[in-house]
Amino acid sequence: MSADTTYHLLLVDDEPNILKALRRLFQELENTAVHIAESAKEATAVFREHQIDLVISDEKMPEVEGHRFIQWVKKHYPDTLRIILTGFADMEAMRHAVNRGDVYRYLFKPWDDNELLVIVQNALEHSRSNRQRDELMAHLTELVEQRTAELNRAMAYIRRRQQETERSLGNTLAFLDSVIAMINRETGGRTMARRIADIAGALARGATDDASGRRYCEMAAYFFPIGALSLGRSLEESLQTDGTIPADILRESQHLVGSTLNLPDLAAAIGHVDERWDGGGAPDGLSGGDIPLVSRVVRIALDFVVHQDVHGKPEGSVRSMILSHAGTIYDPALVKRLMEILDARESRQPRSLTVTELVAGMVLADDLRLDNGMTYITAGTSLTREMIDSVMARVETPRFPLSEGSTVLIQRESSP
Repeated sequence: MSADTTYHLLLVDDEPNILKALRRLFQELENTAVHIAESAKEATAVFREHQIDLVISDEKMPEVEGHRFIQWVKKHYPDTLRIILTGFADMEAMRHAVNRGDVYRYLFKPWDDNELLVIVQNALEHSRSNRQRDELMAHLTELVEQRTAELNRAMAYIRRRQQETERSLGNTLAFLDSVIAMINRETGGRTMARRIADIAGALARGATDDASGRRYCEMAAYFFPIGALSLGRSLEESLQTDGTIPADILRESQHLVGSTLNLPDLAAAIGHVDERWDGGGAPDGLSGGDIPLVSRVVRIALDFVVHQDVHGKPEGSVRSMILSHAGTIYDPALVKRLMEILDARESRQPRSLTVTELVAGMVLADDLRLDNGMTYITAGTSLTREMIDSVMARVETPRFPLSEGSTVLIQRESSP
């Protein structure tokens, strides 16, 4: 709020005697600085030097008529109240000027001193109230902007922490999955959930630029089976003949992810894994883009893996099945993306190298695993010098060893 309580009044008239009389009259007003100008040109200079609250202008002036000058004031200094003082009663012109908001009042010569003082006092108080209101609004706006900026910084921090938590959780899931694979001695050191997560992650990278969305696609592949574990059942044995997941397992998985991990979006996506693109799925009959992206991604990744690993179908047959249901069960864009991924995988010719031959920039075509089968670095990782040093530190160590002659598949060297 401005500390300046002085009113600034500008008088404009080409007759010096009129200006003297008005100035003498308004000198009686408290906290009021009176400025005078004998022309519109002089008046514009006063506006540049002072914040004028009220201007009183004569109508009949030689260079610029009073109403023209008042229109200029309205355009350039709209907060300044405007009064025209005239000796000619053009009622129609006055009515138009007042209706347009050009002037606050029209006053006539000769004037009554007491009446004019009251009018000017009221006008100055009105002008000051408007200025105080505007300054208060500007102050409040500044406070709101400051609080909004602080809130945005806080939200950005929360999002960063959430992303860090999600990344940490994803890495933990991959590690635990490799331990389970090692214990179960599954082929290639990967569980079915891991293979579904790999496909889901590859699909998500082409479907969204949102890092959290991509992580959710991979995490959902790990989490949707936990309902079966909680109910004391095997997911593979519980799958229905069409590959869909029993509703009680999805509900249990959704509950555990939502309540225990506090990831409501991921929980909701898990609950809609059995929806169909054409709206014929469960539980809500969602269709098309109304189905969460995570649900659509996991659905196609799940079927691609399950029909091979559980039902024993060859990959070519599964590809044909998925293609035939594009637009009915599956998102057509994701089906196209899956085919591109599979075609690219077939066209790549990975190189087999020993761990001692690794150099920074190489990209793993398969997991790099320790001698006990535990995944140490996941497929798709672009190796750094630090990673290679860590690998070499494992060579021939007594605990969790990695043999010097161990081989790893390299799919390509990353772009510089």
